[in-house]
Amino acid sequence: MTPKSPDRPLAAVALLLLAVAMAVAAPILPAARRVPDTLRSLAALDRVALQIVPLPAPLVKMGMTHGKIEKSWRDKLKRAGIEITRERGAPALLLGVSYEVDDQVPDAVAALATLFFKQKTRIPRLGRDLHLPTYTMTTHVLARKGALEEKFHKKVDEMMDDLLVKIREATQAEKR
Repeated sequence: MTPKSPDRPLAAVALLLLAVAMAVAAPILPAARRVPDTLRSLAALDRVALQIVPLPAPLVKMGMTHGKIEKSWRDKLKRAGIEITRERGAPALLLGVSYEVDDQVPDAVAALATLFFKQKTRIPRLGRDLHLPTYTMTTHVLARKGALEEKFHKKVDEMMDDLLVKIREATQAEKR
């Protein structure tokens, strides 16, 4: 009969801890990311109506143009494979713009752009479909009046780029 080694229980505990650590550290597939419903509402978008609300007159006087935004957005949507339609009831992208000036800082202006993605949405408690915003994005610019136009157009272009990324993400998530 051999005497028990005092290190034997310690070795067993160490071996058990090593086995647990290996099991926990084993490659684990990432859990499927839960995609918010607002983002999911963008999935598989292949056509959209585009409406850019007329810009406030003071912003137009500072050089901002409705046409420049619309042309840029139409080009980006077309390159992304999204058809622009005038079909009534089609999903719609709307861009609204507001601004603010402060008399204490006369050379500065803030502009806020809000993009709404509207589409037919079922409201079960009402038992009907409504045309509602299901996704919204905003961006803003604070600039000197002479620099607002360039900075603003850059920001709204970036907003469209971000939206197109979100559309791709939503579409991929729906395929899983």
